[in-house]
Amino acid sequence: MADLQSLAPLLTEDLERVSRSTGIPGRTLERARAAWALAGRVGLQALGPVRSTPTLENFHLERIRQWLDRELVGQGLEIRCRRNRFTLKVDDRDAFQLRFLPDSCAWLLFERRQGSWWPWTPSRPCLSMTDWLGQIRRRLTLGPKSR
Repeated sequence: MADLQSLAPLLTEDLERVSRSTGIPGRTLERARAAWALAGRVGLQALGPVRSTPTLENFHLERIRQWLDRELVGQGLEIRCRRNRFTLKVDDRDAFQLRFLPDSCAWLLFERRQGSWWPWTPSRPCLSMTDWLGQIRRRLTLGPKSR
């Protein structure tokens, strides 16, 4: 999100004031603040559209499916991909979304809250896709308080 990238220095200030002066909704700024706290500029990039290729998407989708089949057998999980976003459905609802940022080779995890995708703060540093998938496994097996 170009607007949020340029506003990065303001994300530590009063978001209500920033919202009034920029016209960006407060909730959007709250998500941006969370993304910034998680991963800096890469976090902000994850909020916007990212270029991707079908070959890259299919490669990652297959790796995620293999991991889910091996690590979370019988959980009834579904995964789908749209551009750089890999959405995991749990109990018939979209629950988690892994986002891949090819320019920085970074993965970030988002969770569905209040009708929007919010950056997930891990219980430990995560660098790879499998690190983030491990966070999903932890959440699914230990419950919401497992951050």
